[in-house]
Amino acid sequence: MDFYAMLLKRVYYNFISARQRLQLMAGQVNVVSAMLLCAIVVTLGVSVCLWAYGTLEASKRSLAWEISYLERSVLTKLALEDVWFCNETGELRVFVTNVGELEATVDAVIVDGRLWASGLGVTLGPLEGRWVNVTFPDWFTLRPGLHEVAVVTEDGLKFRGVVVVGG
Repeated sequence: MDFYAMLLKRVYYNFISARQRLQLMAGQVNVVSAMLLCAIVVTLGVSVCLWAYGTLEASKRSLAWEISYLERSVLTKLALEDVWFCNETGELRVFVTNVGELEATVDAVIVDGRLWASGLGVTLGPLEGRWVNVTFPDWFTLRPGLHEVAVVTEDGLKFRGVVVVGG
């Protein structure tokens, strides 16, 4: 197309009415609006999919942790076979046997609801028994009578026993 034809077309475009101009551009407007609408729908769809995927992954991880914790709590069993306390030496000795199917690590000892030793790290395999020794401060003595002793695993499971302190 030569220069004069383009100039003539431009001059003609300036003198036509607005209605005729809209009729000439009608096809272009529909295509642009349809493309814009498609882009918005695709963007919203991708956003919803990403949000749903993140939510499902988080709930899947949470559910997997819950199931593994329940499995550990069912398969971990400790038996406190012998518990004794000596007021002269301030030593509490607990013989713990793992009668469960999983390896367990004794992490803390609680006497009468108070934490007396933590971070013990005594690991017991299945059907393995071991003494757990806790030395109390010099000022601590247990009064004569029954006292509850609890052994806590790394998973937070508590296993209880009783010590009788004589008078």
